[in-house]
Order: sequence, then structure tokens, then C-alpha cells
Amino acid sequence: MGVIDNLNQGELGDWRREGRMQKNRTTGNNTAVGRDGMEFYDGGVLDISNGSFYLNGYGSVTGTLAVSGTLPVTGGLIVSGTERITGSWFLDGVGEVAGTMTVTGGLIVDGKQRVSGTLEITGELTVTGPTKLDGKTDIGGDTTVDGTLDIKGRSTLQNDLDVRNGGKVKVGGMTLDPSVASGAITFSNSSQIFTNGDSIQMFRGNGVLQVDGNSAAVQWGGNSFTVDGGGRRISNLPVTDKQPNLYVDASGYLHRSNWEPPK
Repeated sequence: MGVIDNLNQGELGDWRREGRMQKNRTTGNNTAVGRDGMEFYDGGVLDISNGSFYLNGYGSVTGTLAVSGTLPVTGGLIVSGTERITGSWFLDGVGEVAGTMTVTGGLIVDGKQRVSGTLEITGELTVTGPTKLDGKTDIGGDTTVDGTLDIKGRSTLQNDLDVRNGGKVKVGGMTLDPSVASGAITFSNSSQIFTNGDSIQMFRGNGVLQVDGNSAAVQWGGNSFTVDGGGRRISNLPVTDKQPNLYVDASGYLHRSNWEPPK
């Protein structure tokens, strides 16, 4: 049934109502964009003031994506290009580096560190804390130990050992001491074997054994027995009235006597 237009009533009120409806409508609510998509151009901006942004499909950024707040990533993050972090970053979980990682600045490791492969250090390595090496250690270059070196296991020296600057070598109660004469071996019971440059001597208390290039002598106190190119010599022999079977000359050399008592 048709509607009869009242010619006595104007239509301006209807236009006003329609204008207010158009003005107050939020046409963006519950808006769906189809295949043609939505484009912002000439400085257009998409501003989400107090809402959320959900991406259920695939997103691509060909320009620069700037995040001034926090960007949480709950799934996997794959970066195929170069990634640069100018501020601080923290890795609280387990991390794995399958390729090469180059650190040009300082690297501080507060916890435990495990290296299962080859570790090569071309620069200086400074370790201020305790260091434990359980495996075989091969040092091909020069090694300087400024502190105490304590070797508890069996050790093998396959080349020379050069002790400089007046250092001593202690083996139990025996000490190799370069400060005594021209070098000496001293023992805990005060015995010594030393050299004065001309001879080598071994003594304990009043007993002395002395060897040089021309003679060898055994001495106790003022008594001595010397062997040299001239023969055997005894000092401080006592005098006896028994028949002689040995002869000692004025220099103290010992001779066998051919004298026989008369029959």
C-alpha cells in the first residue's frame, strides 16, 4: 500500500535527523576489508590510541619498523638479515649459536661456561680466579709463572731446566743452593757437597772429602790422608817404638819398607 505524502507538512525535519545520524555514525566500527585491501598514502597514518592490533596471517615491512616500547615475541623470531642492537640486551633462557659469533668489545661471563669444541685464543688471556685443567694440556709457547707453581702429580722433564737469578731447588731435605761458594748441595743434617771453583768437597762436621785436579784427600780435624801424583801421604802420624814395616818420608808420603829384622 502506498504512502500518501502530506503536502501540508514539510520534509526539512527528516533531512535534519538524517544529517545528525550521518554525523554521529562511527563507520569504522566492525569494518571488514576485502581483497582490495586498505591503503594509506601521502602521509596517512594508522593510529591505534588505546586498542590492540592482531595479525593472524602474514605481515611484511619493506621500510623501517620502529618500536619505542616493548616488543614481546612469544613464538620463534627469525632474522635473515643483519641485526644491530645498540642498547643493552638480556638472554634469560638457553641460547645457541650455530655460526660464527664475533665479539669486538668485552665479554663478561658470570656463570659457568662450557666449550665442547676447539677454543682458539689469539690475544691475551687473563684469569684472576682459580683455574682447573682436568685434561691434557699442551703449551707450545713460552710460559711465565710469577706466583707459586704447585705440581702434585708425577712430572717428566724432557729438556733442560734453567734456574736463574739465584733460585734454589729443593728436593725433600736436599737443596741445590747457588749462593754457597760456587754452588752446593745442602742437606737437612748440615752436610754439604760444594765446589769453590778449584775443588769439590763433601763434609759433615769435622769430616771432609776433597777432590781437585791433582789430588784426593780424606780429612778429619787436623788428620788427613792424601793421594796425589807422588803417592800416599798421611799427616800427624803417631810415634811408636815397634819395628817398622812402613816408611814415611819428611813430606809425609807413605812407603812400604823392605827392612826385615835380623834372624
